[in-house]
Amino acid sequence: MISGRKYKITLKDNTATMKILTAERGDTAEYRMEVSNKVGKDQCTCSVTVLDRIMPPTFTKSLKRVDGNIGHDVSMECKVSGSQPMTIAWFKDEQEIKSGAKFQPEFKDSSASLKVFKLEKSDSGVYMCKATNSAGFKDTSGTLYVKEPPAFTQKPDNQDVIPGATVCFSTAFTGTAPLTVKWFKEEKEIVTGGMYFIKKDASFSSLQLQSVKPSDSSKYTCQVSNDAGMVESTVLLFVKEPPVFVRRLDATKLITSGDSAKLEAKVVGSPIIGFKWFKDEMEISSSAKYIINQTDLETALEIINCTVEDSGEYLCVASSEAGSDRCSSAVSVKEPPMFVRSLEPKDVVKGSEMTIECQVSGSSPFTVTFYKNSKVIRNDKKHRITVKDELLALQVQVVEAGDVGSYQCIVENEVGRASCDCQVTLKEPPMFVRKLENLSSLVGRDVSLQCNLKGSEPMTVSWLKDNRELKETESVRMVFENKTAMLHFSNLQSQDGGKYSCQVQNQAGSQTCSAVLTVKEPAKITEESKSVSVTQGDPATLEARFSGTKPLKARWLKAGKELSSSPRFKVQSTDNSSVLKIIKAEKSDSGEYAFEVSNDVGHGSCEATITVLDQIIPPKFTRKLKQTEGIKGSFAHLECLVSGSLPITIQWYKDEKEVQSDEKHKCTFFENVAFLEISDLNSKDGGSYTCIATNKAGTVQCSAILFVKEPPCILEKPESMNVLPGSKVQFNMLVSGTPPLNIKWFKNQKEIVSNNDCSVTKDNTSSSLELFFAKTSYSGEYVCEVQNDVGSTSCQATLFVKGFLLVLFLNGSNAFLSLFLCLSL
Repeated sequence: MISGRKYKITLKDNTATMKILTAERGDTAEYRMEVSNKVGKDQCTCSVTVLDRIMPPTFTKSLKRVDGNIGHDVSMECKVSGSQPMTIAWFKDEQEIKSGAKFQPEFKDSSASLKVFKLEKSDSGVYMCKATNSAGFKDTSGTLYVKEPPAFTQKPDNQDVIPGATVCFSTAFTGTAPLTVKWFKEEKEIVTGGMYFIKKDASFSSLQLQSVKPSDSSKYTCQVSNDAGMVESTVLLFVKEPPVFVRRLDATKLITSGDSAKLEAKVVGSPIIGFKWFKDEMEISSSAKYIINQTDLETALEIINCTVEDSGEYLCVASSEAGSDRCSSAVSVKEPPMFVRSLEPKDVVKGSEMTIECQVSGSSPFTVTFYKNSKVIRNDKKHRITVKDELLALQVQVVEAGDVGSYQCIVENEVGRASCDCQVTLKEPPMFVRKLENLSSLVGRDVSLQCNLKGSEPMTVSWLKDNRELKETESVRMVFENKTAMLHFSNLQSQDGGKYSCQVQNQAGSQTCSAVLTVKEPAKITEESKSVSVTQGDPATLEARFSGTKPLKARWLKAGKELSSSPRFKVQSTDNSSVLKIIKAEKSDSGEYAFEVSNDVGHGSCEATITVLDQIIPPKFTRKLKQTEGIKGSFAHLECLVSGSLPITIQWYKDEKEVQSDEKHKCTFFENVAFLEISDLNSKDGGSYTCIATNKAGTVQCSAILFVKEPPCILEKPESMNVLPGSKVQFNMLVSGTPPLNIKWFKNQKEIVSNNDCSVTKDNTSSSLELFFAKTSYSGEYVCEVQNDVGSTSCQATLFVKGFLLVLFLNGSNAFLSLFLCLSL
């Protein structure tokens, strides 16, 4: 069959259609459709029946579920057969749809369609197509489901951080579930593990990176998708790179005297990078002598009109907030021989080894000669002369009395001659001319411990308190001048008392002397007794608190007469408080009472009034609760003093919840003292505590805060190590406890602080000690001490730096040197 006046045949988008333009009874038949290509063929059949009566509508293709995305257009379609004329109506949720900007219905060639433009969430629902002719009606229904593509409501911000920081990127989004969330670094997907931690929920996701490194700098993308679409949010992370020298200073630089020299260096790293220049560890700046130029990544130091004094070690330090790097250059200015450093007078110890040195500038080669008392010294078993670069040295083995005298060094070259000399004497070990003396002083005074010394310089003086090394503070100052050592205290405090030792040493020996510093505190009232009113027949209690150095004498007086314990009075005193209790108050007990406390360096007093009435007195706190600190695992006491007519009822509350006596809490009220003891303290016990006192005349309350502190506890100890010389060593430890924590590292009871050879880092949870370049002398016990205001603890680790053993083998006339590594057993 072909297209013509009777039939219309079309093929579009893999759909073949045959339309009978005017159906007649003769068109009733079975129709077959065939399709074929080069590799096969297929067919299908259908029957067409042409009737001579009006046919009611019948849907040959029903409406189906349609999914659409917000903002897009969709079309719902169905096919209907039946006699014409036929009308088509569309309904949404049983409401008829009218054609307009939103909806466009169409009925053509037995196909009914409804186009919905610019979908919104509210367009979701059940749609019905109803076909009607004179023979009847028929309808079909389908669901339109509008999906919302994902969209970000919060995007992460670009971040610039330093190495070691923790970075968190957070996003929030909307969209029809289920949503799939993925994170990417560049094009590679990231999953939780290692330094990454990804958190996801229905509308939020975050990516956390722990301890970032410069290599983590990249583009990070959060991808959110569902059936309706996909969105991405990209953020840039920049981990600043510490400066690193890519063009370093020349290790050595030779300069002719009178010329100018230029030292140049270049670094790479993240801006902003600053440069500093040092000569022999002293910082230098631009001047007539030095011209310093620098750009973002390059720096140059120009030394104008160089002289011998300009020789030395020049150091360039590049630093930024991400770290630092350094490089150095040894600069030598050449000229005729001239001593940069002459021989120095020497005090030596008998039996020791002596080395005298001098430094010369000028052009090599040099001829070097040493003299003693004008006699030439030659290399032999006792003497060894060494010339290394510009440093000249004479080494004398096992010094004897005959080695004392005048030494001279003469240096010659082709253009000149220079000489220097020194005197060598025997060294005197240190000795105390006047030793430390025991000292007693009052709190708040300024005092000094002092001793006089004799012996050969240089001397090193150190101070110890109770056998621990002492450091200078704002109130403790150490002075050593003119062979007088002094330890000065400003505003002396009780905790300054103890045994102090002065240690002095030189190359010939060491000496120590000690003395005891006693700090006395005058007796004084720290809490005065409070006046009270009591009902006749009730007990009356006065209490005063005091401080001072023992022994302390405390007494109560009335009308100048001392009161002591009797059937009517009860006097109880401790190291810091005293209580006067009248067992059964009478009218005659009314009046002024005085309290006095004294020791051998001072006294204090206070007064209070007792009023005895024949009426009920409401309760009153004569000593209120005070803020208290407790240590985790121990116990805490809260107490207050109550006056007023008995009986008095005491109630305790914590954060407005009543506290009952039990195994943890012990509540008592005895002799007007309300007392709460809390045992086995933990962090939950901290809070606001209130004491309520009640009698027939009224109610009164007072409150105070209890803080529970945790002493330091070492969670992870440093590990002992065996290493080779030159290795980098790092001891690490983890700790818990209430901050601030004071963390110190020691070796041989001497505190270790950061310097050119080591680095000490610490915070309130951890500390590390790093030794940059291990030496055999570093072997030993390393101790880390941690303390806060409620306790202390320590841990230790052993470091063994393996040494080298030099062995000389003799084989006939030949000698062989062998180097053995001494390994730990």
